[in-house]
Amino acid sequence: VKRVKKNELFRKAVHLFASIFPLFYISFFEEKQIILSFLVLLTIFSITIEILRNKNNRLKLVFNYSFNSMLRETERNGKITGATWLLIGLIITTYIYPKDIAVPAMIFLTVGDSFAAIIGKAIPLGQIGSKHISGSIAGLFISLIVVLIINQNISILVLFVGAIVAMFIEIIPLRVNDNITIPIISGFAMQAMNELV
Repeated sequence: VKRVKKNELFRKAVHLFASIFPLFYISFFEEKQIILSFLVLLTIFSITIEILRNKNNRLKLVFNYSFNSMLRETERNGKITGATWLLIGLIITTYIYPKDIAVPAMIFLTVGDSFAAIIGKAIPLGQIGSKHISGSIAGLFISLIVVLIINQNISILVLFVGAIVAMFIEIIPLRVNDNITIPIISGFAMQAMNELV
């Protein structure tokens, strides 16, 4: 078992914390507009910080110092942070899918991707690019367990297909940030499968 770097643990802790959005959505909000409005406000704030830190060197130094423990080198140099991509992914998923599809799709991102990264680095077996099959399998099963616990109306088969697609997207190297591709593509797969069954 390998030791996982602190910055990766911090990054994935933020990812896991983001599970609060789908959990709140399924537990407390009848209408998607409420959770969507909240996510939009957070994303606007996040993008504003991204723009300002790239225009002001002092702010950039403060930002990098404050979040040093979870930033990757490219993010320190001005690339959009994973947290901002995560919020964008959650917004798009919430907007385009009904709640029953959007919630598991978001969980596959927040829970599945987090555990895939941590376990993949701790127990690196079967490498594909920079990812590990061991992590993807762990992410698949852990996120599927969470989704099955909170599931209300979707068939287990549909959720299982969504989990497999999510972890397949997580492991293959794509140019588009996986905070966007994981929930959107797994959501599409579940919606298509749900219409078939």
